[in-house]
Amino acid sequence: MDFHTSVCYPANLAAVQRLFQSEEFFKARAAGSPASVESVHVEALISEIRVTTKARIDAAVIDLPPVAQRFIPSSGIEITITETWNTTDNTGVIQVHADSLPVSMSATCAFIEEDEAVRRDVNGKLKVNVPIIGRKLEQKAVAEVSKIAGHEQEIASQYLV
Repeated sequence: MDFHTSVCYPANLAAVQRLFQSEEFFKARAAGSPASVESVHVEALISEIRVTTKARIDAAVIDLPPVAQRFIPSSGIEITITETWNTTDNTGVIQVHADSLPVSMSATCAFIEEDEAVRRDVNGKLKVNVPIIGRKLEQKAVAEVSKIAGHEQEIASQYLV
């Protein structure tokens, strides 16, 4: 399922680049999701910022139909989110890997400076390879992505003040 979302950061591009180098920002952003962060690793290279977040989602907090619950390990879901921002052309890539689940998500981003703000446009594809209910699970996951984007905007506003 294709999806699109945007996040608006109330600051200039240089300030948003500094924000994306803050492990604390990424931990605070994750607090708005059902995941608990295990680690955040930020690499600030010459023309790239790469953030790798490892998190776990407790099986009990996921609202899924019983037929889908059997795909969820009792220990929860381990996910790895890798976000890369090419600071030369202000584009990025997001990859989400969920261990042991038939789920994949990837997205491209564009960071667009507008007046006194930066808009991050995210265009992605989310796929749940589960017969019969896969589409319904994709819709639930895409709705969660939109909630997380809204939370990211709130948290960014606090960090960029």
